[in-house]
Amino acid sequence: MTNEQQKDFFNIWGVVIQISNYLLGKINEYEMIQTDNAVKEKFPLISDVYMYSIILDMAKVVGVTRSDKHGFLRLERISNKEITRRIHDWENKYVDIIKKIKVNRNKIIGHVDMQEGRSFMDMGFSEAETERRKNDFEEYFKHFGQDSIPEDLLSAIEKMRASSPDNERYSHSDFKEDIPQIKRAIHEMQEITNRANLIRYNELQGSVSSLE
Repeated sequence: MTNEQQKDFFNIWGVVIQISNYLLGKINEYEMIQTDNAVKEKFPLISDVYMYSIILDMAKVVGVTRSDKHGFLRLERISNKEITRRIHDWENKYVDIIKKIKVNRNKIIGHVDMQEGRSFMDMGFSEAETERRKNDFEEYFKHFGQDSIPEDLLSAIEKMRASSPDNERYSHSDFKEDIPQIKRAIHEMQEITNRANLIRYNELQGSVSSLE
């Protein structure tokens, strides 16, 4: 590695290891909050704050945009064949999660842009989340002796549906379903980064030995 590559590696390693450890802590706290009704009643927005924070940090540590100079995916350009292959495999394995994180990150960052198609509020919910909401309302109206959802409400729910998977906003239900996969992605990312660091250390030791 050149001196510049050594510097890049150190920055990437620091970003991945430090932020990913924070991420795992925040994810654990988010999961605990979901079963603590007292906390949710006292702080109604706390789940949203945690979810958006996790999305933004995950985007940063992975390096989903060109502005993320020291994310995990940038490790590929300064690594040997083994690490490059493992990064490719990781990216292919978690391609759907990476895509969701990137789309939601971009929309959260650009939420003040009210141009059509660019606002966070233009995003819809997944098929599964839309159906969940329908089922919840159906159960609600059954308590009042109604067999179906009023047409105007049904129409409003349908309008929440995303026009495509590329335009889906994370709901808490979808996010919670993805958490096990997000955790696995983080742990594997840490393992690959630490392996790259070990290889780098051994290379440096070899260089020092050759000078002695």
